[in-house]
Amino acid sequence: MIAVNDLSLDASSRTVVRGEQRIRLTPLEFRLFACLVARAGEVVSREELTRELMGTEEEPRSNLIDVYVGYLRKKLGNYAVITTKRGRGYAIRTDDVGAGAPESAG
Repeated sequence: MIAVNDLSLDASSRTVVRGEQRIRLTPLEFRLFACLVARAGEVVSREELTRELMGTEEEPRSNLIDVYVGYLRKKLGNYAVITTKRGRGYAIRTDDVGAGAPESAG
């Protein structure tokens, strides 16, 4: 399990949770988020995301990745977790990422 701010991503069960609430993601949204989290702190280009998610070597000719990042930001409810690196791609803020389950208070 990987914690990102107040979110937890569990790759084995393919779930994302905030507190006690499961966030429903489509398979593509989950793979996109998992790909970004796996490379937290690195800028991942649209081309790399297209290759990873779509299995194609072609350069992206559409804004599909941008659209799905938008969907993901809305569902996650925290626009700052995924940052846009203009002209380069997307990244997960490293100050918000940690391995393991989030600590519970008390």
